[in-house]
Amino acid sequence: MSTLINGGNYFHQRAFEAACNALDKGEAIRMYIDCIGHTRNNTEQEEYKNALIDKYGEKIIVTKENGGYSYSYSYQLKPN
Repeated sequence: MSTLINGGNYFHQRAFEAACNALDKGEAIRMYIDCIGHTRNNTEQEEYKNALIDKYGEKIIVTKENGGYSYSYSYQLKPN
């Protein structure tokens, strides 16, 4: 089970911080992009993915979840 974080319809620092706080607590998360349109969803999924990888580097596990036209990622930190 993962925690769903609302990422808005574009990258928000507050949503990014909420995602980081959940990851730091040991939770698995998924980012929900609140928009209509596959292209916007995919673009914003990449924004959050890149920001989380920049912050956590090799500590983060990223799993892609494919949909018909759009996709999302789930994240968790590797155990210590």
